[in-house]
Amino acid sequence: MASPSYSVRIDEPVAVKLVRAGTPIDSQANSQLLSKLPREVRDQIWQQAFQADEDFACPYPIDKAHVRPGQAARLRIDLALLLTCRAIYLETYLVPFRENVVEIYAGNERDVPTEKEPFRWAHCAPPYYEPISRLRSWQFVQLTKVSIHYQQNLLEDISKSVKDDTVKADTDLAVSKVILEELGG
Repeated sequence: MASPSYSVRIDEPVAVKLVRAGTPIDSQANSQLLSKLPREVRDQIWQQAFQADEDFACPYPIDKAHVRPGQAARLRIDLALLLTCRAIYLETYLVPFRENVVEIYAGNERDVPTEKEPFRWAHCAPPYYEPISRLRSWQFVQLTKVSIHYQQNLLEDISKSVKDDTVKADTDLAVSKVILEELGG
């Protein structure tokens, strides 16, 4: 009997493909931003430019339980800068993943944001880690900040699964813990 064969899809960012293909990249010597400013200063500019902000043109309905200061509207990250030139793209394509907090909500669908938006995911049933699994592997390894919002009743259910002062949780919680440990949490 022949052993099954598996194909592995290697998922690379466009930046790696550009470099491997030898795609010409203009040094942007005429650009004051890229040629005169030191890399450390540019990195601070990129961090500000790719910061997720609330888009008050798309506010959440005020009657939703999850609406509060800092969570009153959809998050928006303006990625247009990535499209300006290859030099800027190569320097900045990882910044949105490294600099923004990934928020994961677990709870009743009435009480969590359900709109699809960058870096804020809601999942209303186990496994709660599923939304983060949609990231490509190269994106996932760049994450540095994760905030998980559990509803109180879910935390109470978790505490019921803890016995004899040892942490014994269900599989979904264990996987979430592994993800957080990999992120350095």
